[in-house]
Amino acid sequence: MHHEKMHPDLENMLKQMGGSKDLLAEIVALFFEDCCHDLNVVQEALSRQDAQGIVAPAHGLKGELGNIGAQTAYKLALELEAAGKEGRLEEAKELLDALTRQVEELKRFFQRPGWQEKL
Repeated sequence: MHHEKMHPDLENMLKQMGGSKDLLAEIVALFFEDCCHDLNVVQEALSRQDAQGIVAPAHGLKGELGNIGAQTAYKLALELEAAGKEGRLEEAKELLDALTRQVEELKRFFQRPGWQEKL
């Protein structure tokens, strides 16, 4: 019996991969590489107060998160993209923080040895 709360999106992520934990592991490794780059690009755009500079990397994140089935983070990326398009920089900063926390949570899970047994 494990007391650890499973991330709510993990079941959906596994379903998206047809139940293959090996495929999920591969896709997630690629995702984290791309995702970290896109999160940094958004951060740089925010530091320049460049709302339009948020749109493309947020769109990329949205696609990447949608591909792996991480719905909570996907919704945040969707909102982040909209905030960029509409020039809502303050909100974009909050969304980026929330999105980064979600991605970190997923990363922690997948970096643990034996994560496959937890699914």
